[in-house]
Amino acid sequence: RHLLQASQPISRNQLRRGDLVFFTQEGRRSSHVALYLGGDRFVHSPSSGKNVHVAGFNNDYWQRHFTEARRLEID
Repeated sequence: RHLLQASQPISRNQLRRGDLVFFTQEGRRSSHVALYLGGDRFVHSPSSGKNVHVAGFNNDYWQRHFTEARRLEID
């Protein structure tokens, strides 16, 4: 919730490196967050105990579960 409150919504076509991308998993909206790398790729940790890795929007799973894109506004 804190990342949602600290960030502003943007459209997916406005994504820049460092933006946040949120996904719905297990029926919970925006329950999974990743860091956008550019080129339709993002880095995320699949779940506790698993390795951090790079995934992309070219994967049907991530396209279906994409919820929103947001940008942190840091002063």
